[in-house]
Amino acid sequence: VSGASGFVGSHIVYQLLEAGYSVRGAARGSKVINLQAAFNSFNIPSNQDRFKALNIPDIASSDLSDAFKGVSGIIHTAAPLPGHADVEITLKVALQGTLHVLESAHKAGIHKIIMTSSIVSFPYSEGLFSDDAWNPVTLEEAHNNNYATYAYAKTQADKVALEFTKTHPEMDITFCNPGWIFGPLIPSPYSYHLIPEPSPAALSTTGYIYALLNPNNQHYPSVPGFTDIRDVARAHILALSSQYKYPQQRMILKAPEPNSFREAIEILEAKFGKEVQGRLANKEKAPGEEWAIQEDKALEWSVKTKDVTWPEGWKSWKECVEDTVDSLLDMEKFWKGKGLEVRVLEDPSL
Repeated sequence: VSGASGFVGSHIVYQLLEAGYSVRGAARGSKVINLQAAFNSFNIPSNQDRFKALNIPDIASSDLSDAFKGVSGIIHTAAPLPGHADVEITLKVALQGTLHVLESAHKAGIHKIIMTSSIVSFPYSEGLFSDDAWNPVTLEEAHNNNYATYAYAKTQADKVALEFTKTHPEMDITFCNPGWIFGPLIPSPYSYHLIPEPSPAALSTTGYIYALLNPNNQHYPSVPGFTDIRDVARAHILALSSQYKYPQQRMILKAPEPNSFREAIEILEAKFGKEVQGRLANKEKAPGEEWAIQEDKALEWSVKTKDVTWPEGWKSWKECVEDTVDSLLDMEKFWKGKGLEVRVLEDPSL
């Protein structure tokens, strides 16, 4: 699992270990130590090396031969978030990184690859979407703002990988393309080791939920839609374990439910009461259900969904919001117990 210390990667590692897999998780620098500490308890009961954190300094150029030795599948999640790296680094990780992972996997005889992509690689228009539907964002636009950089990087990375499969048809590559990902951090105490001090970057997009605990917050996602991080991780693992090579490789992941941030604030009021009193954002200024339904072009609300993806169905907006804040309040107590300052950003997109 590349990007194993990240929000998505850590959930995938956790679910893989819980399901009995042996896992190697790639990260960089000091994150490697935290990553090993987070999941080292999975090695203790059986005295086996079920989890090993690897230092991969540069996913676009580092030698991956040892990391891939004896591996049966790869989940490639590593990617900079919008605004957390300059344009050239973002594009290098996305394009050269993707190609390097695929070429190294091919040399190692690994054919099963799951790629973490994004719904932004599809056009922001009415569906239905196929593998040939692409975001028309240009390189020039990518140099002008963070969102365009991210969209361009994800779009081109998908194209690079699909082009690779044309010359290497034995490669079984599936793309998971979620929309906005929210949800709790991995369960404690694993989260305590992984994020030992406050880090807005570690929260990733779920920082938008955390920002509901800042009364001055007026910043919300530009478009609606959500998928709980636990469902995103589960989808990756289902794709990894599936023996069926599905004709369509790019899979949009989106919970079939509107996500009103006004409702989210009401959910937190009801669930946490005095614990969040005086901390909540102004719900009158938060996007409501009308925004969530009318502005969402990726879902056809008139279609009745069936819970065929997994028996228990998609995690609801209510469960996602409650569990996210429960997780973050727990982390606040942990950080404050170490004497660290905890601050909720007013604008989580920074």
